[in-house]
Amino acid sequence: MSERGIIFSTPMVQALLAGRKTQTRRIIKKPAALDALAVFGPTMLLQPGCADLLPFAPGDRLWVKETCRAEELSYPPSARPATRKEKALYGRRLVTVLDEMDGADGVRYLADQSWRRIENTHDAGERWSEMYHSGRGGKHGVGSTISPRLMPRWASRLTLLVTEVRVQRLQGISEEDAIAEGIELYRLMGAQGWVNYHDKPGDARRRYLADPRRSFRSLWESLHGPGSWEANPWVAAISFEVARR
Repeated sequence: MSERGIIFSTPMVQALLAGRKTQTRRIIKKPAALDALAVFGPTMLLQPGCADLLPFAPGDRLWVKETCRAEELSYPPSARPATRKEKALYGRRLVTVLDEMDGADGVRYLADQSWRRIENTHDAGERWSEMYHSGRGGKHGVGSTISPRLMPRWASRLTLLVTEVRVQRLQGISEEDAIAEGIELYRLMGAQGWVNYHDKPGDARRRYLADPRRSFRSLWESLHGPGSWEANPWVAAISFEVARR
């Protein structure tokens, strides 16, 4: 069993949070060695002979790397009428009220704009400060945006517990597995279809597809570029359970 980071795009982080995504496919970097194992068929479970060719195995823990930033929570101050004692002490009719979380340090996750407070320890504060001042540095309580590649382990909020690893060609994906990849279903007035990821979110002319495999193909090409589907590479099809920190 090993533990390592794994990068996900914003739409796929949203799919993980929504519970739609329970599989991911990653290109195998030593495909030539797998050609000799093709006798197992177009899809095979992880075999002893190819275990050293894959970066993933059942039992592994994969911590999700996503776009985030260090952020100091700050609420606009409100005011309430001063008590008699406060009037005498401060000489004011109104006193400022701050929320108890005001000024707290935490991490903002851009996929869903959620915010998580860090632990109240010296080490946690030092790690947060390092991320806050990275890049252009913090400004007005908001640190620089951190790309998934640079996200530190401590900031990760999702861990994937690998349950199965299969080896297959990319185009060997089934409709069921395409849905498990987290593609989004669209419903409107009794009609439904799967999102075409070549179209931009919010586009009024966005198209929807009847075949989930075509939706997954558009997702794959949006992430890996034109021609990446036709290349039909060997991939590790990883099934997992999602655990939140």
